[in-house]
Amino acid sequence: MDLMPKELKKLKQVGDAVKNPIFRFLARECNVFSDLLKTVRNDFQLVFEVCTGERKSTNHIKQVAENLHADVVPTHWKKYVVLATMTASEWLHDFKERVDQLENISTADDFGRSGTRFGGLLSPEAFLIATQQNTCQINGWSLEESCLEFEFDPSEEEMKKAIAEERGFVLTGLSVESAEFNTEDKRIKMATKLSSPLPTALLKWVKRSEVADQNATVDLPLYLNRSRR
Repeated sequence: MDLMPKELKKLKQVGDAVKNPIFRFLARECNVFSDLLKTVRNDFQLVFEVCTGERKSTNHIKQVAENLHADVVPTHWKKYVVLATMTASEWLHDFKERVDQLENISTADDFGRSGTRFGGLLSPEAFLIATQQNTCQINGWSLEESCLEFEFDPSEEEMKKAIAEERGFVLTGLSVESAEFNTEDKRIKMATKLSSPLPTALLKWVKRSEVADQNATVDLPLYLNRSRR
């Protein structure tokens, strides 16, 4: 109970913020995580009251208590994908980090543009789409005119410039399977490792007609590490 935040405020969709695709995405994420946080805290409170003799047990409370005693994540808590081997203790710490991140980026002026743990989102795929919509909206492009670029391990100056000019998004927490990032060449290369972490990435949507070298556009199947590893 002490570990969990007391609440996560839902975003009010009013004013010009509603026009921002990223704000609408964050509003949906906040709705789900806010309700889940209430569920988790309520379950803990019910179990605590049964243990102290303040409340009679029910089938629901008994099931939650048994799950927690066995360090198993209750089924009705599983609103997003995590490793099947994740324990309840690990899940709670990971969940807290997700809630804390969402609270931080939903109240930030840039809505997470300066840094987001991609795998810590409920729907990272929807966030990716929202960044494309936002970029096209700012520049007056159609979605078909934009293409995706990833720059791994960018310098602080590059990230600050991209954020200030609203043309980039800093992402962390990515990993890639059967490959690894070579820090010397700053390229992704094949590897025997099952999974390897990727460094900080700068995601940018650029106009296709303005891309001088199409080979610079990264179109790789990135496997998102949605759990804390």
